Amino acid sequence: MKKIIAVLVTLLILAVSCSKDTGKSDDNKYNAFWSYFKSVESKTGNIENLSLEEQGKLLDEIKIQLSKIDSNLNVELSGKNKELIITADGIIESFSEAQNLVNSAPKDLGWKVIAFKQRKALPFSLKFDDSFTVDTTKIFFSVKENGEHLDIQVYFDGQEMLQEIQKKQVIYTFLDGIIGEYDTEMYIGAIDSSSQKDESFITAEDFLKRTDDFKNKIKPNKK
Repeated sequence: MKKIIAVLVTLLILAVSCSKDTGKSDDNKYNAFWSYFKSVESKTGNIENLSLEEQGKLLDEIKIQLSKIDSNLNVELSGKNKELIITADGIIESFSEAQNLVNSAPKDLGWKVIAFKQRKALPFSLKFDDSFTVDTTKIFFSVKENGEHLDIQVYFDGQEMLQEIQKKQVIYTFLDGIIGEYDTEMYIGAIDSSSQKDESFITAEDFLKRTDDFKNKIKPNKK
């Protein structure tokens, strides 16, 4: 019996030790990213003045460092406003790592560090290439409650010019801007594009309100 107890105690000690090591490992990977970010701060703080090639190279380098934490993490930054957004690009499995990295940001970093793409002030417009621009006054939503999610159909002007994958890009980019990346993944279910709209479709402003009302209604059921 004593041998059995001794073995169990040993296993418990090992488990606790491994748990502590894992925590230290997590801290180390977050600290490594922030050390790297500080090392390129002269570039990130001046990113708007860099050439497009230099901007792309810098963002690629940051993405490589983020991938050491989670391959789904990405970044959006404004050097002018000293604002840094850590996004999981809508991959809900990576939300915790995005939030953990933001929480680990050094107090003296000098940047406003934000988890997930945030809502934009309405109305706003997005330019996807030289030939396609659309704004929130020309995008409409049909909304249906489905348990703890809202299933939606989305109509926007000019979509006939786009391929299906481009339509999805437009829709998700607008959803992130209207209700935010977190709420898009947590509260929106099925998402489909619609080639036409009827009286059931609502504006972006009404969709935002509908989403917030729905969140407040089901929040007690969310863990």
